Amino acid sequence: MKNKIFFLIVVMIVFSYDFSFAGWEAVIDGHRQDSDLKCLNSIKIGIDSELNFKYTSPEPPPPDFNCNLFIINPSNSDSFSQYIYDENNEIYKWVIAINPRGNIGTPTSETTTISWDPSKFGPGKFQLIEGLDENGTIVVKDMKKQSSFNVTGINTYLYYTIVYKQYNLFDIIRILQVLSGMK
Repeated sequence: MKNKIFFLIVVMIVFSYDFSFAGWEAVIDGHRQDSDLKCLNSIKIGIDSELNFKYTSPEPPPPDFNCNLFIINPSNSDSFSQYIYDENNEIYKWVIAINPRGNIGTPTSETTTISWDPSKFGPGKFQLIEGLDENGTIVVKDMKKQSSFNVTGINTYLYYTIVYKQYNLFDIIRILQVLSGMK
């Protein structure tokens, strides 16, 4: 009986599943904790099925700044304030460079909070990982359940990678199997 119910649920999902993709965009901001000052740049990440690829370069930092935030391409060090992929993969990565201190004032360690609105992310799993790739330490396991992260440092850039894995039909079926006890 369980197999028949499970099969019926899978058939209903397959026939009701919307295979079109509308895309999504999310903004990530930074604020230094010792002041009300916002970081020099906000960044925008996302996926869009209508585009081939969209990016925007950030404003260059002025001589004096309190904190800075931008997206970096690790292979060639290009920097961006917006990086929107076209929808053609299951896994996407954005490397964020954060200078939590800036160069204003005394050279002490400062903390910058980066924040985002989890409701703006697309369907799937989002993680924030320390370093230039997905092999570092996971610092935010689920960016849809947590909306900020503190970065502490001096006037140097620290790197974090956002890894986004879209859910696909097989993920949904696996979840249903676990929920129905059919592992």
